[in-house]
This record gives sequence, C-alpha cells and structure tokens, in this order.
Amino acid sequence: MDISKGNRIEGLIKAIEKCGKSLADFFPIKEDDTNEISDQLITDLKEK
Repeated sequence: MDISKGNRIEGLIKAIEKCGKSLADFFPIKEDDTNEISDQLITDLKEK
C-alpha cells in the first residue's frame, strides 16, 4: 500500500479509485443519470 510507504496522496487516490470501481458494480451509471451533487473538493471546513 502506498500510504504505509509514505506516499499518502498516491495512496488516497488509489483508495478512492478502488472505492469508485466497487460502487459502480452496485450503482452503475445509467443513460439518464444526472449528477445530483457537486464534484468540487472541499479542502477546509468552516466552524459554525
């Protein structure tokens, strides 16, 4: 695993890709699908 070797970013990218592939098996994209949520990456959270 890349994370254990100190390659945190590469390890996270691979983990996210693997999760996406697994989810696609159960929730395949359909022709009429629309993207309900933003693809924007949130890098910080503001406290309420």
